[in-house]
Amino acid sequence: MSPRGQEQRKHDRVSRPLTLQTISSEYGTIEMEISNLSLGGAYCLSTREIPAMTQLRLNIFLPSTDGHAARLHFPIDVEAVVVRAEDVNGHDGDPAWRLALFFSRMATQDREVLARYLSSVTDS
Repeated sequence: MSPRGQEQRKHDRVSRPLTLQTISSEYGTIEMEISNLSLGGAYCLSTREIPAMTQLRLNIFLPSTDGHAARLHFPIDVEAVVVRAEDVNGHDGDPAWRLALFFSRMATQDREVLARYLSSVTDS
């Protein structure tokens, strides 16, 4: 934390509701809701428990912001690590976990697409 009590982040975060899909040999395929997103990671809500330090492959589905078709058929492919997992009550008392994800690997092209998306929603 900075001297003023605020976290210093390398990347700005954008709060937009998005969907991501995890692909893991251990956990199968799980859809999660992203509550905020940056070039460095995401904070999301999962209906499945995934412990800290778990490595995941993610597909992030970005909506269109420029009038072109949304990237629903060509999601951004990301490798990530769960850096924090917090057990919380979900909607209607269903089990839920808030996960902090660090993006450990992303193709240059996907990173550029994500950067353009984040810039477009930050500027709007």
